[in-house]
Amino acid sequence: GPDSFDCSGLIYFCARESLNLQLPRTAKAIYNYATIISPENIKPGDLLFFATNNSKTITHIGIYIGENKFISAISDGENAGVVISSLDSSYWSFKLVAAGQIIY
Repeated sequence: GPDSFDCSGLIYFCARESLNLQLPRTAKAIYNYATIISPENIKPGDLLFFATNNSKTITHIGIYIGENKFISAISDGENAGVVISSLDSSYWSFKLVAAGQIIY
């Protein structure tokens, strides 16, 4: 970043720029760093962790923005870029593993 991001790079950049906080660099490492919360208790600004490869390994991360939507960076495919997605979509709803907060 800031000209291009993968999903964890977007989170890393946002935390550094807005919170002056240096997070780990991968989605899985940020998951291990975060305080995990119940998905029913998510609020805007919380992190969402996804397993996109048919396992429970964390491979994608986004920021919850409210109304069951989140922002993340997609690094390949025709929709590459920073995008807003819905947790109501059949793709993302089944890939969500956990929600978390960064306590600093």
